[in-house]
Amino acid sequence: MNDAKSKTDLRKLDLIVAGRMILSLYRGGVDKRTNIARDSKTSYDKYVRYLNALETMDFVQRNTVDGFKLFGLTESGVKYARKLAEKTDK
Repeated sequence: MNDAKSKTDLRKLDLIVAGRMILSLYRGGVDKRTNIARDSKTSYDKYVRYLNALETMDFVQRNTVDGFKLFGLTESGVKYARKLAEKTDK
């Protein structure tokens, strides 16, 4: 993805959707894309776009285990998720 397109995609993010995805990863741990999309109540196509953006922002990291692409939160993603969880659990 070129840099200009990446910046445009980041500006178009719905923060509520991004927050649901981050909380889904925070509460569920490392998982496959389809499971995370389902748990965050987001369509798969939209989820992939948001996942790429969150990866660009260093909230999410991608790993391959036994041939499966798994996603989890980075250290900065965990810090943000904790703050978000505190606000939403009240």
